Formats: sequence, structure tokens, C-alpha cells
Amino acid sequence: MEQFPKIFVLHVKTGYEDRARHIEKMTAKLGLSFEYMLDGDMGDLTQEGMDRFFAPPMNTVSAATSCGMKHLLVYERIEAECPDGAVVLEDDIFLNRRFLEILPRSIRQAREFSGGKPFWIGYEATCLKFIPRSRRKKGVVAYPADEIQCAGAYYVTQECAALLRRLTAEQKCSVPYDWFVTSLHRQGGFDIYWTHPVTAVQGTHTGRMPSSIGNSVDSQWRLWVRVKRPLTAFYKQIVSWFR
Repeated sequence: MEQFPKIFVLHVKTGYEDRARHIEKMTAKLGLSFEYMLDGDMGDLTQEGMDRFFAPPMNTVSAATSCGMKHLLVYERIEAECPDGAVVLEDDIFLNRRFLEILPRSIRQAREFSGGKPFWIGYEATCLKFIPRSRRKKGVVAYPADEIQCAGAYYVTQECAALLRRLTAEQKCSVPYDWFVTSLHRQGGFDIYWTHPVTAVQGTHTGRMPSSIGNSVDSQWRLWVRVKRPLTAFYKQIVSWFR
């Protein structure tokens, strides 16, 4: 297997032990090593720290702000330690075996396509948006995109991590952090890529895990989501085939 960039998994110090077991079992099966990012829990948040990066209503103690802070703390580590960039995973992510192949290929291709510009590569289609068949090219796995589809599984260059951290401090995040990254991207400082095929999915969006930040997939709807989402995903993939 190729040498992978460093992998960080966003997790909490206590609680959600089922997610830790899932991550550890999955990465062991794939032969991947990783490091947890445990700092940035809700109990760690201070008003001074939140005000540095967040604006109302995100500059209050909440699970969403904690999640955003963990991404920013990972960016600090990447900027300081990871010249080859790094992979960031949230702890509800499910990776399939093709991730081992698609990750290094996508990084090589994005480096070529970006021409030295910082970039961010997403491996999930959480919003159920897929690369249309008319855009697909033989051998290509990384495709330019205008937005990110959540932040459950992605690669970020060292330069992009530093840029995201600086821009967040300057402009302040007032929405969930994945939405904020898309708004920063549209200012033109870095590229976003989606991969085809998709190799990751968040368990909180498929009903396999309960949400920790109060999104639309709460416990009473999980069974319905587990039935509905695969059918919706299949339909969206069929639609993308004819586009």
C-alpha cells in the first residue's frame, strides 16, 4: 500500500465510545493508522477562543461550534507538522476499501490540476450530489467542484489548512463550519474537488449512527432514513448517469 498522508479523526475525550470502536475497527481492517483530535470539546471552549474564530450564533458553546473548533485545531497541527497535507475524518465516517486506491490517486491528480494552488478534496457525497457522466473521464478520480458535501472525510493541503485557519480568524464563522468552508472557497483562494467514485459516507446521515449535533437525522427517524436514503442515492446516481 502507498504511504498515506497523516490521518486525523475528530472525536471527544469521553462519550461516544461506540464511534471510537467503529473507527478503530474500520481503520485496522483497512490497514490505516490515525491520530485522534480530542481537543476542542464543548468543555474546552472559552469565550475568548470562540470569539477568535466564530461570530453569533456560532460563538456560543454548542456541539456544532465544538466540531468547527476541532477542524481548526487540526488545521493548526497540519500547518505545523504536515508538509504533505493530511486526511481529516469525523468519527461517524464509513470508508469503503476503494478509499485506499482513490485517496493517493486523487491527491496526485488534484496537485496536477491545481497548478500549485491550495486545495481540499472531499471523498463523500453526503448531499447526494454525484459527478455527471458527461464530466467523467477515464482514469480521472478528482473533479473540480463549487462546494463541499459536509466535512466527514477529506484531504487538505498544508497551505489550504493554513489559509482556512487564517481566513476563519479574519472573517469569523457564523454558520456550520462545512458551509463556511464553501463560502471561503467562493472567494477564490483554494480549489475544491469531489471524487468519483465516492468512497465515504457519514453514518449520522444514513441512520447508522445517532447525530451528536442535532441535525435532521434524530433517533426516531433513523430506521426510516436507513430505508429511504439508499433508494434516494440510487436514484440520484441513475440521474447523474444520464447527465
